[in-house]
Amino acid sequence: MASGTACLTRIKPPHAASRKMDASSVGEAGMMRLRPFVTTALVALLPCAAPAADPDRGRELYESGCIGCHGRSVHARAHRSVRTCNELRATVARFGNIQGHNWDADDLDDVTAWLNLRYYAFPMQQGRCLAAIAARHAPRASAR
Repeated sequence: MASGTACLTRIKPPHAASRKMDASSVGEAGMMRLRPFVTTALVALLPCAAPAADPDRGRELYESGCIGCHGRSVHARAHRSVRTCNELRATVARFGNIQGHNWDADDLDDVTAWLNLRYYAFPMQQGRCLAAIAARHAPRASAR
């Protein structure tokens, strides 16, 4: 496996067979043998867990870099062009680039989280848009 591969790696116990295995068919002794593999799989996923977005930091970024051009009224109007969390994040990224902000993914998540909490109330997980979470965990294509 090449270095830099995605965090989600399949780990199979060495005795995995083609037959279906569940708690009732394996028994307590079998479950005890599986415990180290389950623990290893969970530990392998820990580095992938991104911390929750920080809406307070997002507010600071927004107020220092965005509010001067359009104020808060653009988010409170009745006919908004943004309809989903992903569209909101894409809009933040687009206008951040237009303004010359060199925002990374965490900055975008923070600003999006603050705007979403303040104005939009789109579904999020840990203050992040669900598509942004999926993108962080997607396997990377190997360069050949």
